[in-house]
Amino acid sequence: MHCLIQSVLPFMGRLFSSALLALALGPTACLAQWSWATVPSNISQIGNDARIPRISGNGSGVAAAIWSRSNGTNWIVQSSFFNNNAWQLKASDLSPTGKDGSLPQIAIDSNGNAKAVWLEAGTANIIKTADFDKSTGLWKTPLTISDPSQGANYPQVVFDQSGNALAVFTQYNGSFWVVQTRTFKNGVWLPAKTISSKTLNAYDPQVAMASNGTYTVVWMSNDGGLTSTIQAVQFRDGLFGTITQLSGSSGNAKLPQIAIDEALQTTAIWMEATGQIYQIASRQLTGGTWSDINYLSPSTLNANAPQIASNGTNSAVAIWMQQNTDGIWVIRTRPLSSGSWGSLTDLTATQNAYFPKIAANSNGAATATWYLQTSTTTTIQGSYYQGGVWTTRQTLSNTNQNASIPDVAMPTGTQAQAVWLQSNGSNQIVAAIEGDDAPNQYTLTVSRSGSGLVTSNPSGISCGTGCKASYTQGTSVSLSASVDVGQNFIGWSGACQGSGTCSLTMNGNLSVNARFVSSSDYQIKMIRPPHGQITSAPDGIVCGLGTFDCLKKFGKDAAIVLTATPQEGYDFVRWTGCQTPEGPSCSLVLNQPTTTLKALFRAKPKYLLKVTKTRYGSISSTPKGLQCGNNIRTCGHAFVTGTEVILTATPQEGRTFSGWGGACAGSDNTCQIKVVNLTKVDATFK
Repeated sequence: MHCLIQSVLPFMGRLFSSALLALALGPTACLAQWSWATVPSNISQIGNDARIPRISGNGSGVAAAIWSRSNGTNWIVQSSFFNNNAWQLKASDLSPTGKDGSLPQIAIDSNGNAKAVWLEAGTANIIKTADFDKSTGLWKTPLTISDPSQGANYPQVVFDQSGNALAVFTQYNGSFWVVQTRTFKNGVWLPAKTISSKTLNAYDPQVAMASNGTYTVVWMSNDGGLTSTIQAVQFRDGLFGTITQLSGSSGNAKLPQIAIDEALQTTAIWMEATGQIYQIASRQLTGGTWSDINYLSPSTLNANAPQIASNGTNSAVAIWMQQNTDGIWVIRTRPLSSGSWGSLTDLTATQNAYFPKIAANSNGAATATWYLQTSTTTTIQGSYYQGGVWTTRQTLSNTNQNASIPDVAMPTGTQAQAVWLQSNGSNQIVAAIEGDDAPNQYTLTVSRSGSGLVTSNPSGISCGTGCKASYTQGTSVSLSASVDVGQNFIGWSGACQGSGTCSLTMNGNLSVNARFVSSSDYQIKMIRPPHGQITSAPDGIVCGLGTFDCLKKFGKDAAIVLTATPQEGYDFVRWTGCQTPEGPSCSLVLNQPTTTLKALFRAKPKYLLKVTKTRYGSISSTPKGLQCGNNIRTCGHAFVTGTEVILTATPQEGRTFSGWGGACAGSDNTCQIKVVNLTKVDATFK
């Protein structure tokens, strides 16, 4: 019985748009862990390359995959079905030989009938479509649904609950690329309708359709220049609404995606430039009104490749790739519920990850896939979402074969299928795998620092006698710590934080550390300061200016006074980490195992003492620093503020010292002054 909780490749042209620990602290209903088949199936033939697989599910346990594969001369569109818990291993050819087929898309209805669309190359590229007849198990002869006299591109296809289909693509009208739709109803393709402006270029249309036939199309619009916007229109109750510009005023938006649920709430998502940064933006259409723009990603970090899927009434899940502060591309996600976006979750952390895809069902579940780049290979990974929690990510592809460009479908509420490109050492082939939600057993490992006891509820953990136990996924486990005499419990680390009861849910293998410290081990750690020295009372700390006693154990609740003494030419500035600072003194009581402190010293300011003199004599200073030779007219030296300086005038033989000017006065050979700012002195020899 299943348990449900109640509650890019980087972008290339227009075509492509440390481990996560999913913990719930505190009691929660159980979350099913996604359990994938152990070995992927190869569903395209070896011997030639395949590319860009896509997949669709129908909600009744059937999925259909589609891709292009070379026959040595041309790219042929092929497909395979997942039915009765197995993949059809001999792929079917949809497109004819002698013509290149690319950008294939597929949709499948609740009865298991499928419809495919693709781009066929020729003098003018055209959109082709083919029907899969479940009753015969065969694909019918392809038809052309675009104007064969003009170019076409970017095909998409969807089904409604009644078995009617909708194809969306771009068509060249002689001056501009426009978005067109064609409806398949009662076995007939109805005439094409142009839904975008006929005087602006339109690219990359995306469509989402509800079961009642309501659909929304989004696309990127461009006037032929460098700026681009995201446009949208909805078809509802037999009528098209008004075209709406979704993106903001920056004039640089692209890669739109769209999702619609059974309440007809529509969610659009795209990437939009704000200054030099691309953010993920979103708007919701509810009751005929589009919301304001919500920016889902930070304004300081680039984001790319957004995807969106509805997972129930008035709810959706967004996913994209996001650069973090280290420049690593991670996979990031946010849930939408009743018009409000939830918190961010990073599904990856320390390695570059690209090209996320997401599928969902109306029960609140979703499945995400992406590809992860390691130092040696690229692998496909996936995670399952239910009840606001993502499972621990899992590797789906063979770890010794490079894999990329995944796609995912959820043909039932308890099942998912994923496809991707995978290298077999000679060719790029299409690999596929199926997954299901099933309870797993996970291991909880507890380690200890110091002396104390950790026990669990339910039982299984009792450190010291046993520090590892297995629990069924979804089990809520509480850990408690008790101390020995002379010991102190400091807190948890790993899957738990803080010093209270550790409560966690077993949705993966978890590790927790319990830290105990002896009272006698409480210590002060000084960060060794430059330009000063720290001493302690009672004795033990003598830190800085060539001394290295910077760590000392004094014991729990010891009262310590630290004194900071600056090096000559420096002043004490402040303490860091001191409980009771008072000037250069710091008083504290040791109430934690390690108290780390730092004293900051700063150089006193220096000011210039400048001497201007005649020839026939020299000027020197005490302390040393200023020295004006016989024939030098001007000299100077910077002294620490407050320095008492004695200047001495020494005439050449046969000459006399006439007197001082400026900050000095008189005719004595010496002058004493205090340097507290820029100081100027004149000296005259005759």
